[in-house]
Amino acid sequence: MNRDVMSVRLWLPRIRVLGVVVDAPERLAVRVASTVRRPRCPGCGTPSGRAHDRRDREVRDLEVSGRPVTLVFCQRRMVCGPCGRRFMEGHRAFEGGVTARLARRLVADAREMTVNAAAKRHRVGWGLVNALVVAWADVVADHRRRRRCRVLLVDETSIRKRHRYVTVLVNGDTGEVLAVVPHRDSAALSGFLAAQGPKWCRRVTVVVSDGSAAYKTAIEKRPGTRSASCTSSTSPKTAKAPWRRWTGSRTSTAPGRSPRSATPSTRSSPGMPRSSTGTEPGGPATDALKAPTTCSKCCGAKPTGSPTTPTSKPAACY
Repeated sequence: MNRDVMSVRLWLPRIRVLGVVVDAPERLAVRVASTVRRPRCPGCGTPSGRAHDRRDREVRDLEVSGRPVTLVFCQRRMVCGPCGRRFMEGHRAFEGGVTARLARRLVADAREMTVNAAAKRHRVGWGLVNALVVAWADVVADHRRRRRCRVLLVDETSIRKRHRYVTVLVNGDTGEVLAVVPHRDSAALSGFLAAQGPKWCRRVTVVVSDGSAAYKTAIEKRPGTRSASCTSSTSPKTAKAPWRRWTGSRTSTAPGRSPRSATPSTRSSPGMPRSSTGTEPGGPATDALKAPTTCSKCCGAKPTGSPTTPTSKPAACY
């Protein structure tokens, strides 16, 4: 068979086709070898061109016309001259027992379906697909945790109700899940913050969580805490902390929003002043809010506007 046709059919970089082993309607097996002449030693990094022996290793590839494809990789066992170490040559197109393109397809299918369904679709084992998904998830999680996070969202959820609880941490800027830590105590959140390091923690400005005392303790004991310096005009009680914790209550102030009153005011009829105490217009509370006839604090001038407006002040007082 023409090697050029098989090379285009496989389309793998730096792979040479040696021949077709099995060409049946239910299976296709192709014998391949690497074109790298001198692979590097994993110990010292020295290129080695001395082959001790050769072994065949089967690698699964993408299907062709509905047929599962198996590549029989003729793998050389090299001997390093400087250190004398024997090692098996590798190839960047292979990821363990599958090719790199099949591994990417398995991970992409696992995002749309279950791991078991993806394994049955490509006729591979469940453990292989699960190992690829876990390895890719670790790479994605490590990439997400390196990004800057200014708003950290912390909450707990149950994998199994009343049995297994986990702590979910989300980047509030991007909406990406940073980690799912077992348990919902202070040690779970403290362990994540300690693994991130003081530099990452110093970049966080706002932490949004519920009223959990365990999370509050972990936030207060986070790594990289900067002690607030007290001056003559700042007392220890009013010193600003590096992190602001928003619990989501009605009386607290959310990031970027104005504070809301815990007791809403009662709406009055049109044309009548609004009472902040919830009493009816014209009652004792409304009479107490009427504007004074003169300014008793500074200038003694008469107020501007209607005397029924509670907020009117003399022009000189502005």
